[in-house]
Parts: sequence; structure tokens; C-alpha cells
Amino acid sequence: MVHRGAFLLTAVGIVLLTSTIQLSNASGYFELQINSIQNIAGQLISGNCCDGVKDYDGSCTQDACDTYFRVCLKEYQVKPSASGTCTFGRYTSPVLGGNSFSLSNNGNNAGRVRLSFDFGWTSGYTLILEAWDRDNTSRTDGLIDSYSVSGMIHPGTTWQNFQYNGPTAVIDYKIRVLCEEHYYGSNCSRYCRPRDDFVGHFSCDQNGNKVCKEGWMGADCKTPVCRVGCDTAHGHCSVPGQCRCQYGWQGPLCDQCIPYPGCVHGSCNSPWECLCDTNWGGLLCDKDLNFCGRHQPCLNGGTCHNEDPDEYRCECLEGFSGRSCEIAEQPCVSNPCKNGGQCTEVSNGFHCTCALGWTGDTCEIDIDDCTEPNPCAHGGRCVDELNGYHCLCPPGWLGSTCQIDDNECEDSPCEHAYACRNLIGDYVCDCQPGWMGKNCNINIPDCTGQCQNGATCVDLVNGYHCECALGFEGRRCQRNINECLSNPCRNGGQCVDGDNSYTCRCPLGFTGRNCEIDVDFCNPNPCQNDAQCYNLQTDYFCQCRDGFEGKNCTHLEDHCRNGACEDINDCAVNRCLNGATCVDGINSFQCVCAEGWEGILCNQNKNECSPNPCRNNGTCVDHVADFSCHCKSPWKGRTCNNLHSHCDGMTCAHGGTCIDLGDTFTCLCSPGWEGFTCHIAKNHSCASNPCQNGATCINSGDSFTCMCREGFEGPQCQDNVNDCNPHPCYNGGRCVDGVNWYRCECAEGFVGPDCRININDCASHPCAYGSTCLDGINDYTCKCPAGRTGRHCELVLGDLQRQPCWGSGGLFAHGTKWEDECNTCSCRNGEVVCSQIWCGPEVCFAGDGNSMECPPGQYCMVPTEESCFTPPCGRWGHCRAPGRDLPAGPVSKTTTCLPNTTELDNNCAKITLMFDKTRMSTGVCVEDICNTLRHLPVLDELAWDKSLLLLCDTVEDINNSIAVAVSTEDASGGRDNVVREVVNAIADYISKKQSNSSILAAIVEVKVETTIINYKDTLMVPLICAVVGSVLLISIVVVLIWCLGRRRKRRPPNPDHRINLENKTNNKQEDVSVQRYRNPIYQPIDKGTHSRNSLDSVDNQHREKVSHKNQRVLYKRDSYRDRGKHNLDKRKNIKDINTRSSQSVASIELIV
Repeated sequence: MVHRGAFLLTAVGIVLLTSTIQLSNASGYFELQINSIQNIAGQLISGNCCDGVKDYDGSCTQDACDTYFRVCLKEYQVKPSASGTCTFGRYTSPVLGGNSFSLSNNGNNAGRVRLSFDFGWTSGYTLILEAWDRDNTSRTDGLIDSYSVSGMIHPGTTWQNFQYNGPTAVIDYKIRVLCEEHYYGSNCSRYCRPRDDFVGHFSCDQNGNKVCKEGWMGADCKTPVCRVGCDTAHGHCSVPGQCRCQYGWQGPLCDQCIPYPGCVHGSCNSPWECLCDTNWGGLLCDKDLNFCGRHQPCLNGGTCHNEDPDEYRCECLEGFSGRSCEIAEQPCVSNPCKNGGQCTEVSNGFHCTCALGWTGDTCEIDIDDCTEPNPCAHGGRCVDELNGYHCLCPPGWLGSTCQIDDNECEDSPCEHAYACRNLIGDYVCDCQPGWMGKNCNINIPDCTGQCQNGATCVDLVNGYHCECALGFEGRRCQRNINECLSNPCRNGGQCVDGDNSYTCRCPLGFTGRNCEIDVDFCNPNPCQNDAQCYNLQTDYFCQCRDGFEGKNCTHLEDHCRNGACEDINDCAVNRCLNGATCVDGINSFQCVCAEGWEGILCNQNKNECSPNPCRNNGTCVDHVADFSCHCKSPWKGRTCNNLHSHCDGMTCAHGGTCIDLGDTFTCLCSPGWEGFTCHIAKNHSCASNPCQNGATCINSGDSFTCMCREGFEGPQCQDNVNDCNPHPCYNGGRCVDGVNWYRCECAEGFVGPDCRININDCASHPCAYGSTCLDGINDYTCKCPAGRTGRHCELVLGDLQRQPCWGSGGLFAHGTKWEDECNTCSCRNGEVVCSQIWCGPEVCFAGDGNSMECPPGQYCMVPTEESCFTPPCGRWGHCRAPGRDLPAGPVSKTTTCLPNTTELDNNCAKITLMFDKTRMSTGVCVEDICNTLRHLPVLDELAWDKSLLLLCDTVEDINNSIAVAVSTEDASGGRDNVVREVVNAIADYISKKQSNSSILAAIVEVKVETTIINYKDTLMVPLICAVVGSVLLISIVVVLIWCLGRRRKRRPPNPDHRINLENKTNNKQEDVSVQRYRNPIYQPIDKGTHSRNSLDSVDNQHREKVSHKNQRVLYKRDSYRDRGKHNLDKRKNIKDINTRSSQSVASIELIV
């Protein structure tokens, strides 16, 4: 029987090897290797020769057989049958050789067969193998030998060797079953692919279980293991070995508190303390209590005494005096003054009157006239001289201090421009509307690419107009008229805009045109056997009566779950006969028969004489797993096919030696084999009981296969199957693994076999007085009607004073404040009042093109090259709407105040931040910087009555800079200077270094731009318009007369007309203005002063007032020299003397 099983598996392997189609979704494959076949006589099973007729002595010598195989593989059959479908596959091989050949050492995989399967391997199989002779004549092919066998085999790399000793041929082969890559288990159905990405960080063991890589833990190996010793209370990590500190803590293990800012010689036990070291005192531990010991100030043998902090007193020896005993008698005798200095004795020593060009206590220092401030402007190099200096000016600059600039506008380079303005080393043309270019000589095609969606563009003077097609609107016809703006879909339904219509995509549990109908999943009642149905938001839950279970309570309760029952061993009373192996099942058993037996109980002796293997009219005698032939004279041999001897190469199996006794023969068997023809193995592979945990051992050729009980796995069933992997319990439930079972112990608030069902805490109707109960997780919230409050709405507001508030999941007393993301909330007599700062877009994680955790209609955008400020940035991004470069703003709010905008007003201001990236850590993106600003504590007090919006982007053409746009919900009502107060508060907070944020610490320069429109000066606007109109009319008449009389070129427009145009709020013109306001104006420059561009260098220390004629006032602040808010307030008193316009613009720059 073993030999037959081996033969069948060999055939299956051949089929797989030659198959041209390989299923990519297969979970495993049979593999079979034919080692050799021996058909010494060259005969068919009928006794005839493969080719030609027999010789006079009965041998076949005319031609050899052309041997090929036919293979059929199917499910396990107790009694193998060649009829029926080959359910596991079939195959016909090409011709592999002649009468006898060996393939085991060819190395070219000849005779190697691989047959894939895409189902769970069943362990049992039936193999039918037939060896055939291919005849190229009209005669049909002839059967050489046929073999059928049933057996069991588990997947593994070890080969199982078999030999089939048939009446015509002997075939040696080996088989095995292998799982495809990433498939494991006894049936190749467990999938495990090693990962090292956001999905997990693990490899796979031999049974397909996940083995976490070093540094990772958790069910999917996604939780990083922090650095050893990382403080669990004050540190965390996002990658293995990391230890990131919480606010207020520092150090490699986050176990060191951050002391109070400014603490000099002190330490702390908890954040923001300052505990002074020995000999130090004061609030910041900056007062020296041992000045004498630390500095030893007393000279000439004087004795030092510590007085007050940072003070000392010297007790001098006779002949010395002074605070530090530094004064000796007659000090001028030694001529201490150098370089021609004159010494004069004074009461406390001497004084040197230095010659010109020298300084110092003894005139030893040459005065460097080139020290800061550099007297040479515009990059001129200063050369120090004795009591003076001279400047080496760069090309294009003149003067003793290089302050004179060549005027490029004298050559009139501008064509279609209002004016040419000379700049430092350059010039700029103020182009007329509709013109662009360096010299305003390029006409602007205003219609190019403006109108969308089939609109017609009408080119205007310095503008365009789009005539929209039906169904579109907007300046550029870019918006489809959206019927979804009114939010018609209820209960979370998604509105899909159509042509003059809309469609609601309702979430599970709702229906109707507007998703207004709550679907009752309990009507009709799906629960059976008198179970109670509970309608959930997107499903239903059946509470089964005792004795029933299942989704609809249709199944009898399995009392054997969780290991409560024990499987009855149906093989305890062995019903399998004749050495068969009994395999236990659930209320069943199966007999795997020994060689030579068949039937359900293996009680039938397999008739090896059918079909008759004896040739030349020999009589067959059946034995157990064998046969013998009584030959008629003169025939001899095992199958009566030889005229000369009973012995040939096929008589004795497994290397046995055949001895001819005349009328019969005998076999001397090799060690380990026995039987009439050496076909029975002496040493049973299962004799040592290699299978563990009650598994059944099945002998297979020269090896064994273990049939594991449910709940165990492995080649010898040595491993308990982890039924908790992958984690089957939801919502934080704890999985308890057993033998072939698991149990979920649910967290509070959840029930069900896998903890998916959230317990409805509102089922007991805890809310009173008509309030609405909102179910939570192991909790509930009562939404009270007007006039009531309390946990259950049991309190009347009119009867109470100082009522508490419910917010952020808890109850807060009157007057209490708490943090809600970037906002601060407070309880005011039962009412929750919060600041109105938009906290930015949601954080998300993107990988492999997938978007996670973003609201509907948005996607997860990882930092790009432009938005990653300090590369490299990870895959954590922010949610954005399609087509937007900036993060999506708050719901239902839009703004035109963008970071790189040039149109400023009462509702829009801009801050420009310049960074020193060497002070910053890597992985910081633009949105991280913006989020840090939104969480500044100074904003909370300014955003109570208006919604505050901060947006950030990189500054165009300026490296290491971020532009921040600050705007409010609207410009009407309340204070009209909220935006100005916000940007000034941010700048003041940054300049005073009040934060421990590494992002804010890296800011080296801050520039603030605000615009204040005085709406009260209502009469000024028409007055200015009248004056300007009159001037414009007169100018036109003068120009016409001049042209007619002189025939000369038109003069430039009137300067007042230019000023009027510059004050307009055209976006393009305003953009030019913003750039211009950063440059210095023409005004006298005192000796020793200089001017630099505010954003050209991180090292700039000063700024000058600029441009009164542009009606902007530029302030500067040096944070290192600022001594308080008084200086800033003092500067704010400067006013522009030009009041012809009702609009004024202020620009504040701070160097930090």
C-alpha cells in the first residue's frame, strides 16, 4: 500500500512539472521525483512486447518501450478507484525513457513534477499512476503497469521515499508537499508575509506565526519598544530605541526636569523649579554668595570678606588701598602710561591721558575706527588708520563712506510705466496696468488660461471677464453650482452634487431622499426562538434565550466552546483491523490500512492477483500484500516471464538477493526488510511514538506523518495553535488562548463573543425631564432642555447659583478653565465658553497610496519637498481637500487671507518668520510650525469674540522663511483691531523667548505687516477723490495742449495721480508694493550708519525707518537690546504726516 501511494504522488509531481500554467494564488503544491523505473523484459502488462513480437526464447529484443506516465490525483478514498474525476488534477507526461532508466542524478529536473493547489490541503490523497508505451503506428498505446494507492502526508521539506514492485515494472520515487511562499500550517492556509513598514515589523516562524522584529511589540508588531530606561511617565516613542520627552522634561531618558527659565546655578525635582546650588541664591540662583572664593578680587595680599550677594570687601595691607587693594603709593613713578600717554596721580591711583588713536587704562589699545557700526556702507571694506580710517568701495558706489549710488533711471529704461525708481544698485519700473516685465514692455494677455469649464473670456483693459456656461459660477467659472451647500442630507449622509440636483448617499441604518428615515433593523424581527431584538445605529443585536446562540439565535448553544467539552476518542476501542492506524474525528474515525489491506475497517485482504500478474498461463496465488506464480513448464521467474531463471532484477525488492532453487526461488533481504520478496519494512517509522499531544502517527514509506488533534500544529504536533493570533477581540478586549479555543474578556462597556457590541447605556433611560440621552462607551451624556442642568438634568438653572458645566468628558465647577486642543475653555455659570482658534487640519498617516483618518472629501497629503521645512519628513501628513495647496480651513468658513497674499486689511495681517535651521531637528514641516503658533498661550485671550485663523506657507524666493496669514471670521462687529493685536502679541512672545519650543527657539527674525483702515473718516474719501479728480482733469488738458503745440512725447503722469493709483487695492499692484517696502528710501545717511535688506541675512542687527511717502511706518526691535515694552510703545507714537488717504499701513520688523 505504501508503494502504491508513492507511485501516485510521483505521477502527480510529473503532471505539475510539465504543466505550462502555474496558479499565482495557489497555497501549495505537490512535488514528486521519479528516481527510476525497471521494465527488464520490455513487456506490456498483457505480456506482449512493447514493439514487435517475442523471440524464440520469449524475450523482447526488436525495440525498447517508449515509456511515459499518466497521473490522476484525487481526494482520499478508502478503496482507491481509477474511475471518477481527478479532483486534485491530472497529467500526461512526455516520453521519459525506454524499458529501464534512472532520473535521480540527472540534475535537469527530469521526472520532477510540481502540481499546485489553491485550497486547504486535506492531508489525505488517492493517487492513480499508469506507465504506458507510446506507439507511433496505428496501434493504440499499451499499458505497461498500473498502480493506485491512498495515503496521508503533511506539508514539509522532507521527502518520503516509496517503491512500487509491480508485475511488469518496479518504480522508485519520492514525494513531498510544500506550501507556497508566505503560506504555512498543516493545510497551507495560514498566510504570513514578513513586513517592515507601517503595517507591521515582523518575520514569520515555521508555523506562520508573526515574530516581531527587534524593537517592536504588539499583536501586529506595530508598537515600538522605547529606549531602555525611558521614563514611562514622562517619555514616549514612535520608533524603537527612541525616547521623546513630554512637556517639562528632558534628557536621554526623559527623567530630567526642565528648571525654571533663566535659572542659572540651580536644579529642579519637578518641572519649572529652581533649587539653588551651594553658595548661590536669588530667585534665579544668579546671586553669588561666595564672591571672594570664586573670584579672589583682593590684590597685593589683601583679605577678602563676603558681604551682600555679588558684593565683597577687601582688607588691605599697609601701603595699599582701593576696592581691590590695587592702589599703591606714588603710582606714576613707574610710568604706567604707554604710547605717549601722560600719567596723573589721583586719589585712588593714577589716570592716563592717552594720545590720539589710543585708549585703555594704560593707553595700550589702538582705537579701531572700523569697529561696529561699520562706517563703510553697501559692503565697502574699511581700512583702519591711526586716528582715522578710509573706505574701499565696491563697484557702483562712491563717497567717503560709499553712500552715493549711481542713478540708473537717468537713462529712462522704463517704457509703459508711471515712473522709474532708483534702488540700491538697481532700479524698478512701476508698470501701468496691463504691462509687465523689467522695463514694462511686455503686454499682459489677461485671458490666457483664466476662464474654465467652457466659458467665454472677454479681454478687458488690465483685466478679463468670463461669461460662464450654464451650471457654473465664479470669477473664472470654476465652481459648479452646488446644490449641496444647504446640507440637505441628514444623519451623516454624503451629498453628491448633480446637474441642478443632488443625491444623498445614506450611511448604513438610514434611508430616504435626505437620509431622514431611521431604518429599523428589528422590523421585521430577524431574531428567532423568542429572542429580543435591539436596533443599533447600523445593525441589530439579538439577545438569545438560554440554549441558543448565533447572529439570529438560530443555533443551539455550543456547550463545548472554551474547552468545556472533551472530544470522545472514537479510537479508544480500536475497530481498525490487521495493523491499520485509527485516526480519531468528531464523532467519527478513519482507518488508514497497512500494506495489503483495504475496506472501511481494513478487514479485506487486497487481491494482488487482480488483474493476474502471472504470464504465460501461470496460476496466481494471493498473499497478504504479495502474490506468487505457479508457472507452467518451461517458464520461470516471479511472473513466469523467463525461460532461463527464476531470478531477474525485479524479483526481490529493496536490494534483496534472489537465489534460484530450480523449481522456485527465495530472497535474502537487506537489513530492515522482510517478506517473500523483501517488500515489508521491519522497523515501523511510528514505533518510537514521535507524534505528540495525542496525535496519530501514520507510517508512509520510510518515514511517518503525524495527524494532529484540533488545536495543535507542527511536524510532530508539538506546538499549541495560538487561537488568539491574529487578535480576534475588538475594542480592547483581552484574548485568552486555550487548546483549540479562545475567549474574549471584554473591556467595560462592550459585550459579545468578540466584544464588538457597545452596551447601550441609555437603555435604562437615565435622563429625566425630557432630556436626550447620548450613548457613549461605558457612559452616557444627558442633553438637557433649556433651563435644566446636572448629570441627569435634575437641576433647575433658575434655582441655582454658579452652576457647573459639562465639557471634555467631565464636570467642571464655575470659574474653572481647561484646555481643549489649542483652545482654552471656561465654565461661566453653567455655560461653556471657549476661545475660537482653529486648531489646524487633522493629522493622518499615509502609506502605499492609502489615506487614513481623514474626513470625507479630504485626503492625506504627506510633506512635499516644498512643505517639508527640515528634511527628511516622515509619512505623517495632514488632511487636505483636493486641489488645495494649503490645509483645509474650518468647516463652512473660507478666507482670502493667504500666507503669500499682498492684500491686507483690518481682517488680514501677515507675519514673516526667518529660521536658523541648524537649531532645528529634522522632520519639521510647515504645518508643524503653524500648529506651534496656534497653541501659543497669548492667543487665548484675544480669540473669545471672533474666530481666529492662522495659515502658513513658505515664502517665495526667500530661503528659510515662513509666511503666516492671520485673519478673523469677519471684519464687522466687535473690535476692529483684533488681527493687529494678535500679530503683535505673537511677535512679542517670540522676541522675549518665553517658550521652550525648539521651533520657536530657531526663529532669528520676525516681520509683521498690518493694514488699518479708518472707517470713521467717511468725509475724507470723497474729498480726496474730488481733489484728485480735479488734478487729473487739469493734467489731461495741459498734456493735450502741450502735445498739440509742441508735438512732443507725452510727459509722465502727474505724481498725485500716481499716488492715488498706488493706494488702490489691486492685487498685482499691492504685491509690488509689499516687495518695495522692504527697501530703504532716499534720505540723508549720517556718518557711521548703514542699511541692509531685512530678509537677506540672518545676522542683520539693525533696521531703519522707511518710506513715509508710501504711507507705511517700519519699526525695528533688537530682542537682545530691548529693555521692555516702553520702547515699542514709544515708537508707536510716530505718525505719518501725510493724511491725504484714509488708509495707512504699518510694518513692524523684529530681530530675534
